[in-house]
Amino acid sequence: MFVTFILCMSKNKMHYHHNDQQRQYYRSKSKINSRNREKQLDYSRDTLQRKKHISQVLEPMTQNPEPRWMTYLKGQQFVKKRLKAKLNATKVWKNNRPSADCNVIGFLNGSALNPNSIYNRRVALGSFPGSGNTWLRHLFHVTTGVWTGSLYFDKKLCKGGFLGEVSDCFDPSVFGIKVHDKLHADVMKCHFDVIVLVLRNPYHSILSEFNRRQGLSHVALASEEAFHDPDWERYASMKTKSF
Repeated sequence: MFVTFILCMSKNKMHYHHNDQQRQYYRSKSKINSRNREKQLDYSRDTLQRKKHISQVLEPMTQNPEPRWMTYLKGQQFVKKRLKAKLNATKVWKNNRPSADCNVIGFLNGSALNPNSIYNRRVALGSFPGSGNTWLRHLFHVTTGVWTGSLYFDKKLCKGGFLGEVSDCFDPSVFGIKVHDKLHADVMKCHFDVIVLVLRNPYHSILSEFNRRQGLSHVALASEEAFHDPDWERYASMKTKSF
């Protein structure tokens, strides 16, 4: 009888202990679920706020959508600023004046130049695409020892040694800014004192630019098949009108 009573007591304790463990388990699980729900609510709130912010930013853009070329041109300026910041940290940006040896190409320091110096003028190197603007810039580099800049940004040119590619039309450390269209200059609010206009036979200019676009390089050649494609006729017609 006594043994039976002890066995019953031990069973009841075990049963109670088991129930207590279950209660603790479900309690902890409930806490975890509540935390997850709070996280989900926070995430939902953040998502809604982000969507609201994006819609506020995009709303004026959808009402007054700008051309793709304008968006692309503005985006290039951010890339130029980031790369220029890297160059600012190097000695290559600290040249004072054109070197006597024009093979040593550098940037200008306007404060070290005579106020009446020709290098203090803002010069636009204007041309129709494919007219040889990049070649003219190269000749200018090796004959004056001063970098030219560009309204645009060509990554391959920059990697190839055209360090002035990161300079915009407000940068006094370069002499001459590449520009293909007055509208582009107006959008970027560029003002020039002098314009050097580069002219080339439009047939050769259009052909040269088509080769560059097809080969993604300034020295590339389009394949023979590309000239049998309707895209060539459309491109040539469009460029002829814009010239």
